[in-house]
Amino acid sequence: MHRYRNGIFFTIDNHQSTYYQIEKTLKDVYSTSARVLCNRSIRKLDITMMVNKVPSPHVIKDLMQQKRLVMLIGIHDYKDDIWQHTHGAIFGYPTQSSNLCFTDESVLMSKLKRNLRRYINAGRKQRKRKERSSVKRPTDVRPVTDDTSDLHYYLTSRHNNLLDYITIRGDYSHPYPFYLLHETIDV
Repeated sequence: MHRYRNGIFFTIDNHQSTYYQIEKTLKDVYSTSARVLCNRSIRKLDITMMVNKVPSPHVIKDLMQQKRLVMLIGIHDYKDDIWQHTHGAIFGYPTQSSNLCFTDESVLMSKLKRNLRRYINAGRKQRKRKERSSVKRPTDVRPVTDDTSDLHYYLTSRHNNLLDYITIRGDYSHPYPFYLLHETIDV
């Protein structure tokens, strides 16, 4: 069974970045992920970004059938700091597709981590220093463990651990917004 069949959870340790700086890069993060995972180039104009909304079940179904990625992203504050960082999840990753350039899952996830590093907002020397640091990883990629077979239900469920983690992070009085990105499709 494919380890990432339910989705790919990722973290980007954005170096001294503000909410607005990170928000500007979200479509780039989507495009980079699609290039690595699906071997397809997508223009920013072809990416739909929704804030605190989930597309209709019909749109989600069409996206999954067409093997298009759906990305859920949240931007969080660091504790006792003015800077923010990013958590997200990628759904619709084509687990058995002939257009993938790598068949080895670990090689593909390593490539995704390397490509997401460009969004940590650090110079080349700082990126290399952060890569060697064992305390903080600039990027992290892990499998989603929740059942996401009905993705629309999962994204709108009130008991969604991943969505709670991305939006609440312990402070129920001030939830963070979430972003849902997907490729624009003709329906």
